Amino acid sequence: LGVAKRLTEVLALADKNNGPKSREEDEVTLPNRYGTNSHAPQLISMPNEIQINESVPLGFTVMKVKAVDRDLGYNGKLIFGITAGDVDSTFSINQDTGDIRVTGYLDK
Repeated sequence: LGVAKRLTEVLALADKNNGPKSREEDEVTLPNRYGTNSHAPQLISMPNEIQINESVPLGFTVMKVKAVDRDLGYNGKLIFGITAGDVDSTFSINQDTGDIRVTGYLDK
């Protein structure tokens, strides 16, 4: 896969909560010991595609994922992660800041 395609797959997975909600999703709240988690995180202005030069150095910041969660306190804390689509570990994401960095060589 090309670099743009791999990163697009990673971003698409991150954006899955922004799609249309079903009736069931609108009614679900998740009670836990910290209160009620009533709102899904929403990504802010995610690009459809990102072009990356294959010669960027390891550690290069590709972009920053930005999101908000309207829940308060613990339930509003965002933790970013890549859960699929990056089988070669070409990218990493800082779980606190949302910075996506190059961690593998892009020219394959």
